[in-house]
Amino acid sequence: MPGVAVVEIGSNGLKMSIKNDDYSFFSYKPLPVEMVDEKHIAGKDLAEKIWGFVLEASARKVHPENIEIIATGGFRIAENSEEVLNEISKKCNIYARIIHPLEEARLTAAAACERVRFKGYALVVDSGGASTELILANKQKNGKIDILSKTSIPLGSKVWKKYSEEERNKIIAKYIKLFQKNCEWDEIKSNISMVITNSNAVSRIVSKMNYKGEGTYRYNAAITAFTAKADIGEYRKVSEQIAKMPSQEVLQEQYASGATLLQFMPAMEVFNKVLDGLKLEKGTVKPQIFKPGDGLLMQKYRKAKTKEAVSCIEGEVIETGKGKMQDWHKPIAGFYKKSAASHEKKIEIIPQKDKSLIIKSEKGKVQYEEETKIKVENADYQMVYDMLKERQTNANVKKIDMAGIKSQKLQINMVLAATSLGITVLNMPDLTKMNIDKKLISYTEMKQQELRKPQRPKANDSRPAPKMQEKTRPV
Repeated sequence: MPGVAVVEIGSNGLKMSIKNDDYSFFSYKPLPVEMVDEKHIAGKDLAEKIWGFVLEASARKVHPENIEIIATGGFRIAENSEEVLNEISKKCNIYARIIHPLEEARLTAAAACERVRFKGYALVVDSGGASTELILANKQKNGKIDILSKTSIPLGSKVWKKYSEEERNKIIAKYIKLFQKNCEWDEIKSNISMVITNSNAVSRIVSKMNYKGEGTYRYNAAITAFTAKADIGEYRKVSEQIAKMPSQEVLQEQYASGATLLQFMPAMEVFNKVLDGLKLEKGTVKPQIFKPGDGLLMQKYRKAKTKEAVSCIEGEVIETGKGKMQDWHKPIAGFYKKSAASHEKKIEIIPQKDKSLIIKSEKGKVQYEEETKIKVENADYQMVYDMLKERQTNANVKKIDMAGIKSQKLQINMVLAATSLGITVLNMPDLTKMNIDKKLISYTEMKQQELRKPQRPKANDSRPAPKMQEKTRPV
């Protein structure tokens, strides 16, 4: 079984994780991401660091085809993100990409919930330097993780002190209201058994709370992630006491180290403000080590295992229908067979008597009436993404027209999926009238404006093209 690796570039640093033939995780400590200023990343230095990670992965028998390089939050707002990604891709000969916010949420939830045992609902709090992600996850009996709500609060440990107390409260209240609006929060709140967070500050507090007083206390993030947890009420009492401590006492009690002290208090305050805003008073706080890259790593590993068993791939697909497969059906059907294997899902490929082709999955239905005519029904983001990706791959589609699409859910999914794939949207709906995060709206509109600009080929651009194997996407 080949090893797989994911290099993740975030606002808090650079990290690589490997899952090799021995079924072991090797997570490498984050390296700092140097910034020229608030909106510009130092690309050359970053490319060299990532190249070092790629060499390390290769030494552990990970083939370059099984190495993924992804960038998150900070790259979406950096003005030179494309230039830096070009530099990384050229240096490493591996396509580097920015992951979509919805994909980031799904991968984060998968990574967090994979390593924690819980029943029913869990709140995942992904604490970053520039933002804090809230994800409401539901674990079903078969182990599948459903995301019921997600929001990104533009407050993190690095930017916390840039705002006044009043401004912070307004920002948190605004985004928590949006988060609650997307789900039946009042009913779900009492059934949340676990608050899972990767906040270093919360991890250190809970670790010390679990210390039994035997031997010399030393904080260990990995041991804390495996063993430590605390009641929300008890955690709040301790954190309130810490908030009143002078810095020297915080260091003496080992709640923070010299390197983490400046971000310790802001990180703790962000987490506590979230609990206050959501009015969560019962349940368990569970520190955990997770990042979107960890979720992608597990997904790539499963995909690599599935790729080895051709019979398993065929077994994922059900071919039914009374019609005959047409020649133009075959590349479409082939694409969805690969998609089924990539996402561990079952789909139906149904040729019709009228020579049309229907693709069904639990996510919706797509009907290809002719090579150029498509009808989409009840499809969520993943199904829409698959459909557009198939047309982009097999028919070189570069533009889609939204005229005539009335379903707001389908409009949102079409626009977001097209933007992720670099497809221009014609007659784009007014996103400001829809229930979408404003940051995501501005990002989508900016990317669409870039796509509409005439593209001039760059003489010295040797950035490798994206691999055509299926990439992950949000649910």
